[in-house]
Amino acid sequence: MSARPEPIGLYLHIPFCEAKCTYCNFAIDPRRPDEGRQERYLRALLAEMAGRARAGAAAADTLYFGGGTPSLLAAARLARLVEAARSLFCLAADAEITLEANPRDLDEEGYRALVEMGVNRLSLGVQSFADPVLREMGRFHTGDDAKAALTAARRAGIENVSVDLSLGWPGETRERWRSNLEGLAALEPDHVSVYLLEVEGRTLLSHRARQGALALPTDDLVADLYDETVDALAARGMERYEISNFAGRGRESRHNRKYWEDAPFLGFGMAAHSYEDGRRTWNQETYGGYCRAMEAGGAAVAGRPWMGGCASRSGECSSPTRSSAPSSDAPFRRADEG
Repeated sequence: MSARPEPIGLYLHIPFCEAKCTYCNFAIDPRRPDEGRQERYLRALLAEMAGRARAGAAAADTLYFGGGTPSLLAAARLARLVEAARSLFCLAADAEITLEANPRDLDEEGYRALVEMGVNRLSLGVQSFADPVLREMGRFHTGDDAKAALTAARRAGIENVSVDLSLGWPGETRERWRSNLEGLAALEPDHVSVYLLEVEGRTLLSHRARQGALALPTDDLVADLYDETVDALAARGMERYEISNFAGRGRESRHNRKYWEDAPFLGFGMAAHSYEDGRRTWNQETYGGYCRAMEAGGAAVAGRPWMGGCASRSGECSSPTRSSAPSSDAPFRRADEG
C-alpha cells in the first residue's frame, strides 16, 4: 500500500492596503480597492486555483489569507475563495483557516461573517500599542483599536487569535517595549509573533536611513529586549516554537510550520510563492502583471529558481535551526505571519 500524500498548505495573497506603511517592503497594491478592482483580482485567483488543481493530488489541511490586508476584501469574495479551496483542493473539515486583519477593519459582525465561512484563526497586525509609533509606521489604528478588535473577534467566535508586534522601531527604549508587553498581557492572545524591524527596499524608512535621519536602537538593546520578551511570554504559558513565534499549548500555526519543515504548499495571487516536489516557484509581482497573465489564459509563474530549499513567499529559506535556536540569537524578520 502506498503512503498517503503529505497534506499541503494553501496560501492566498490579498494585496490590497489602504496605504503603504513606512517600513513595508512587501508586494502590495496600496489603495483601498473598489468593487471592480476586487472582482478582477478574485476572478484571477479563482482561475489560478482551478488551473493548478489536479485529480489525485494531496488534500489541503491549512488555508492562509495573507497580504496586504485580506480584511479589505469583501466577505462574500473571501467566502468564494474558501469554497474554491474546499472543492478544488479537498480542504479538510478541520483545516486551520487563517486570515490577516488590521485592527480597525472589522466589527463584531464582520468577524462573525468570517466564522460563518470557516475562518478559525485570526492574525491581527497590531505592531505596537504606542499611538505615536503607529503614526510613524503609517498605521491607521490605535492601541485601543487593537484591544477592541480582539474583544470583538472573541465575541464573534474566533477562539485562536494571534498578535503581531514589531521590535526595534527607531527610538526604541526598554520602557516603551515593556509597555508593549503589558499590552499583550492585557489582551491574552493565543499566539504572538515578534518581528525584528529590517530597513530595506524602497520604503520611507530606507530613504530616511540613507539621509542619516534614522535613529535605530543598538543591536545589544534589541537582543536584550528579545530575551526579555521570551521570558515574559514563557511566564504566561506561551512557549517559543520558532524564532519569532510564541504560542500557548496547541496554538502553534500549523500553516507556518510547513515553511520551516519543508512541507509542500501552494501559493496563489501576485508574488505568492509555492513549494512542491522540491521546487520553489513564485508569481508575477504586480497586480496588473498577475491579472493580465491569468486573463490571457496562461500561468502567473514568474520564476523557478532551484530545486530544494523551501521558502515562504518572502523568499527566506528555512533551516532546522529556525525552530530551535537559543534565545541569544537575534529574531528573524517576518516570513509570513504569526
